[in-house]
Parts: sequence; C-alpha cells; structure tokens
Amino acid sequence: MVAALAGVVYSTFLPMLDFAAKWSGHLPLPLLQESAAAALPEAFNVLLEISATLVNADRDLNEEELGYAQQLVDSVRSRLASLEQLRDTEFDEDIGAACLLIQEVLERVLRELNGDESERLSAEIARMGNGEPSEFTTRMITYRIGLLERDVIEATRGDAPA
Repeated sequence: MVAALAGVVYSTFLPMLDFAAKWSGHLPLPLLQESAAAALPEAFNVLLEISATLVNADRDLNEEELGYAQQLVDSVRSRLASLEQLRDTEFDEDIGAACLLIQEVLERVLRELNGDESERLSAEIARMGNGEPSEFTTRMITYRIGLLERDVIEATRGDAPA
C-alpha cells in the first residue's frame, strides 16, 4: 500500500494527508515506508516555500530573511547530496533523474532569489492545483511515481522496511 498516492476526488484531486493514521490499522499489508521517494517532495516543499515567500513579499528580502532563505537552500543541497550518494551507490536511473530535477528546480529558485522575473515556481505549482499541469509539474509527478515504484521494489526484496 502506498499512502502517498491516497486521495479524494472532489471536482479535483485532493491528497488525503491523514490516510496512514486513519487506515494503517485496517489494512492487510503494512504501508510503504518511503526511502528515495520521500526526498523529492521534501526538497520541492522547501524550494516552494522560498518561491512563495518571494511572491508574497512586497519588497526585497531583508538580511534576516535572506539568511533564512540561504539556510533553506543549504538544506535542499544537503538532501540532494544524500540522494546523489544513494544514486551513485545503487546506480539507479530514477534517482539520477530525480537528482537532475531537484538541481534544476534549485537553480530556478536561486534565479528567483536574484530577481529573475520569469514565472515563479510557486505560481506554476498553484496552476497545477487548479487543473493546469505544465511540462514541469508533469515531470515532477512522473519522477515521484518512479521513485515510489523503486521503493516498492526495494521493500518487496526485503532490503527496506515495508
């Protein structure tokens, strides 16, 4: 069972964030404990936080805000380094593709921090929530599913907790 893909359809798809808590005791199999798959949304959530902050600021960020943004960027780089290490030790194409996507999005958000006026990451993600997927958001979902499949395969091999 893959809790990360659970949701409710109500004119659009809404993630069911409390699925694991509500249903884990009622299911015949344990829920998947994500390994590689968890790194992608963790990194994107941090980058989205930076982008959304920039969109909602009506001024340039002050030193304290820039310092916090740098801490967030550093945390994404740390997650990316861990994922790259996993990619290099397991020679996994799905992880490699996810690493490239995270790097691409990190560079995009860094350009936003430096004043790039092109479409913000947060705006593109918001459009996806309104039923307007883009090439980027489709790639993001595709890579997430690929990493979930990888984690499922690893769990069934007994290499990872189920």
